[in-house]
Amino acid sequence: MKPYRLFLILFLIIVSFGTISRFTSTKTRENIPRPGTGDFFPQAVFTRPAATDFPCYQVFDKDHNLIGYYFFTSDIVTGVSGYAGPIHLVVVIDPNGKIITAQILQHHETPGLTSSLPDFMQQLIGKNIESPLTLSDDIDGISGATITSRAVLETINQAATKVLPSLLSRKIQNESINRTRILKPDKLLLIPALTLIFILAVVGCLKKNPILRWLTLSSGFIIIGLITGNMLSLMHVAGTVLGQLPALTSQPDLYLLLFGAFITAFLLGRIYCSGICPFAFVEELLFHINKKLFKRTASPNLKTDTICRWIKYVSLILILSSSLWFAHSGLGAIEVYLTVFNGTRSIGAWLLAAAVMGASFFYQRFWCKYLCPFGAVLALFSQFKILKKRSSSSYPCTDCAECFYCDHCHSDSVLKSNRIQNNFFILATGFSVILLIFVVANSIYSITGKTPVRKTIVNEDTKAYSNIQDVLKKLEEEGITPSPAKYWRTVDHEEND
Repeated sequence: MKPYRLFLILFLIIVSFGTISRFTSTKTRENIPRPGTGDFFPQAVFTRPAATDFPCYQVFDKDHNLIGYYFFTSDIVTGVSGYAGPIHLVVVIDPNGKIITAQILQHHETPGLTSSLPDFMQQLIGKNIESPLTLSDDIDGISGATITSRAVLETINQAATKVLPSLLSRKIQNESINRTRILKPDKLLLIPALTLIFILAVVGCLKKNPILRWLTLSSGFIIIGLITGNMLSLMHVAGTVLGQLPALTSQPDLYLLLFGAFITAFLLGRIYCSGICPFAFVEELLFHINKKLFKRTASPNLKTDTICRWIKYVSLILILSSSLWFAHSGLGAIEVYLTVFNGTRSIGAWLLAAAVMGASFFYQRFWCKYLCPFGAVLALFSQFKILKKRSSSSYPCTDCAECFYCDHCHSDSVLKSNRIQNNFFILATGFSVILLIFVVANSIYSITGKTPVRKTIVNEDTKAYSNIQDVLKKLEEEGITPSPAKYWRTVDHEEND
């Protein structure tokens, strides 16, 4: 059995197991932690559902004064997604609609890009949700995670449009309750632009036209890398299995890239890697600068090259397995181009990016050939492409799964390698692999080592009632007549969910 077929079988087994586990799990919904009322209102005596069409809770102190409200966005909001799926929050407001606190309970965003989330959430304290929250002078977005920042604010805005009219008896001044379900003009413009890039990339690769390839690579660098920041990643493969992809209406460009990358890979080969990927442009540019100005390009020997190309397949299996095991697609977002274009990652991630770009200066497409796990996914499907490349060369790039349409396999200079070049390549590869392992381990720790703890009411004087009749009786004794509500939930009920 060919090694490619073996890795494809392992890949399909992992994906199938993850999909089956997702749909056969006894927990049909994600276990979103829900803090108790006392975590926000230590002076609270009892909580009751508000008379709203969506779940929202009123909190009273010992003197029966209303001291605030809180709601969970997972009960209210649909269709809003961050980079890797919905972001679930608890929002606590005072009787006038000002935010007392807003906390993220669960998300699947890239761990390295969300380290600034607590500081970002602090900016929301004191803001009135009667007016839409937007990124502005007083609310700064997270550097490198604009999509995540906007998704948090849009989640709160959409929840506010549904809760506030009946809660505060005032209409929120908003553009549209369902504006997130309508494709925005800038998103609509991206679709034909990306479609054209794919078409030109296919033509450029099949015709082996270097000018056209550089045109599509530079277009991908500008549109995908600099403007949208929505590069394809192993995170999106894991998100597809886990059901953690963002909504189609929020990121149609991402779905177009995914569809185009896999269809072209199966039919024609790694078109996305060859002519569209924004980081491929960076690698090609670095290599050509060295080639033209310094003439110091290098290559490993044939044996070393062949062995090291399997590293990306091994990393694919291990990282994808980890993402599915921890049910967090963000673990798959370890590609260096996410660091380069989005920034705000760990020191290890930046060291990895620097090591990869340094090696790419001497070795053509160092990341693409040897380390990229998403490229490995496309390569597994590229082995079946209908257009087979014929070449008398024995260089690994002639393999259908490894071909970049660069035509370098026809050049004898690619096979020329001395001991210094080969040893330096081994050193650069080993160092990059160590850093890659560190980045993955750090991402896993950021998820498992800092898991939010589900708390109960911390104030000893705070009382919770689990029986509705007891609640009604207690309210009647205190002279409070509850308004009819569609949802009745207590703290104990929440703890037992």
